[in-house]
Amino acid sequence: MRTRKRFYYLLIIMIVIVLIVSLSTILLLYNVGLEQQEDRLVNTAKSRARMIEAIATFDQEYTTFPEGARNATLKQVNEAHKNFKGFGETGEFTLAEKKNGWIIFNLSYRHEESEVPENVSLLSENAEPMRRALDGESGTIIGLDYRGETVLAAYEPVEVLEMGIVVKIDLQEVREPYIEAAIVAVSIALILVAIGTVLFIHVSNPLFAELEKSEAMFRGTFDQVAVGLAHADLGGGFTHVNQRFSDITMYPVDELLDMTFLEITHPDDLESSMHYLEEMLGSDIDGFSSETRMVRKDGSLVWVDLTVSLFEDDKGDRVFFVGVIQDITPRKAAEAEVKVHTEELERSNEELERFAYIASHDLQEPLRTITSYVQLIEMRYKDQLDDEAVEFIGYVVEGTSRMQEKMTDLLTYSRIGTGESQIVPVDLNITIDEVTKTFNASIKQTDAIIRYDKLPTVMANPVHMEQLIQNLIGNALKFHGDSPPEITIDARRAVGGWIISVADNGIGLESRYNDQVFDIFKRLHRVTEYEGTGIGLAICKKIVRTRGGHIWYESEPGQGTTFFFSIPDERNVGPVRLEAP
Repeated sequence: MRTRKRFYYLLIIMIVIVLIVSLSTILLLYNVGLEQQEDRLVNTAKSRARMIEAIATFDQEYTTFPEGARNATLKQVNEAHKNFKGFGETGEFTLAEKKNGWIIFNLSYRHEESEVPENVSLLSENAEPMRRALDGESGTIIGLDYRGETVLAAYEPVEVLEMGIVVKIDLQEVREPYIEAAIVAVSIALILVAIGTVLFIHVSNPLFAELEKSEAMFRGTFDQVAVGLAHADLGGGFTHVNQRFSDITMYPVDELLDMTFLEITHPDDLESSMHYLEEMLGSDIDGFSSETRMVRKDGSLVWVDLTVSLFEDDKGDRVFFVGVIQDITPRKAAEAEVKVHTEELERSNEELERFAYIASHDLQEPLRTITSYVQLIEMRYKDQLDDEAVEFIGYVVEGTSRMQEKMTDLLTYSRIGTGESQIVPVDLNITIDEVTKTFNASIKQTDAIIRYDKLPTVMANPVHMEQLIQNLIGNALKFHGDSPPEITIDARRAVGGWIISVADNGIGLESRYNDQVFDIFKRLHRVTEYEGTGIGLAICKKIVRTRGGHIWYESEPGQGTTFFFSIPDERNVGPVRLEAP
């Protein structure tokens, strides 16, 4: 609708311009024609006056007319004037003299039937050009003639006869062709404008309709979008804002249009925003996004995710900034709460790990003391004890030994993730070679087969990686079935890192133990069936999680188990994880 109004305004302006140009042209031509007409009248008046003066001078020297030289001259002029029909429709010249307060015309009127001239009083408003000629003046004038009609006249004195001559034409006759031309020109111009307007409307109506539809869609999108949108000039003053922007800042739209972004940006965030805007204006960056604070109308703060870009026209000239804001206050509040809880959890974990380390470390000495004294009793008093007492002593020694193993494993578990973690390239082929050497006796005893080939180099802590592989291969060697253990280690590339698998043909696991197998000291079998403390997979899980990966398994009872763990690339930091398929 605005576009149509602008077009109509433009059409009115064009019509006014056409009229002004047409009328100005006609007026210019009229002034030029008027000047030319004045020149013709002046030349005619002067030539007639000089001719009459020449006749009068001649008559004064040579005439034999009985009534005298003056009357002879006037008689000749009158006779000649009878044959003069004037020029144009209203053009004529008159000759008169001044006598007793009257202007007495000596030539017959062209515009009167009577051949006897009627006198005009010198006090009358009429015959102004003749009055000036009789006063000895010469020139041109637009004034009233003897009839009281407005004329363009040239007047000239005839000094020899003490008379005056006026050559004149009605001003209406001078103007009439220009008025007619103006009417014709304006009519033609208006007709052309009308035809052009009709054609333009016919051609442009579909374009206007499409443009109005596009504007309506833009306006609807601009106003209804769920984020705050604003346009600002290069000085930062808002030119357009949508309702959502108003809702977020709590300023009415009309107030925002009288403000700049400087007025609603928190002072502590203003410097960084100005820096980005200067870089945009300097063509260093195309746009920027930042989390910033804005000051609402009631003085409260609102956190927004701000994105700013610079709009350029087809010529590449910068026109205005486009700003998009989204209220992230709830998210920031949640992040702050999570941060507090995370700090509390980290502090709690540190305390637990410190407690586990102290407990496992400090309990080692009492356990060693108990074991030493029990064994000493067995050695000194074995002959004095019955079989049942010896059996009891064996139980004590075995229990304290298992407790020492658990304390040692707990100490190992608590140390994972503490201190600085050295992340370096680790060749898994070399790591597995070292681990197989450790299990050389078990491999020979069980006739185990370990397969691996061309494993990758991953980014990890070498000590932790060796512990991880050692625990997984150790479990595969331990929990084998009737057949010799067959262990296959493989790796495949995934988005963001590597997925390593350790597969065996052992006794397998039931799916209901999916999460329990990674719990600390969780055992699925009795000690008499399989030795161990039940902390190996918990250590594996902590090592993988500390590196930012994930560990899981796939298994069927009696069909073997495959453990998978992911190792992210070094560049994958933060919350990125390689999850289970």
